[in-house]
Amino acid sequence: MAAISSDDGAAASSSSRAPWVHDVQVELAALETTGGRVWRAARELCAFLEQRAAELGLPADGGPRPRVLEIGAGCGWLGICLARNAPGVEVVMTE
Repeated sequence: MAAISSDDGAAASSSSRAPWVHDVQVELAALETTGGRVWRAARELCAFLEQRAAELGLPADGGPRPRVLEIGAGCGWLGICLARNAPGVEVVMTE
């Protein structure tokens, strides 16, 4: 197995917050299913969440703690990136 980096060079948020870190490592496995890779949709959604973090309440700023449920998380890259970059958010993933 070879480790791959998920760093996709996403653009930094337009707010004054530090850019999100996308260096979560996942194992690349020879699988016949969809769980063995990071899909482009996950990277696009991560960029969307980063760009709109403030309006979505990510991370929680003293209000109620946001909760995210990722269904069909695959290798978990998106949920792990969200949990790492928005520690005030409760992230639950399932495959």
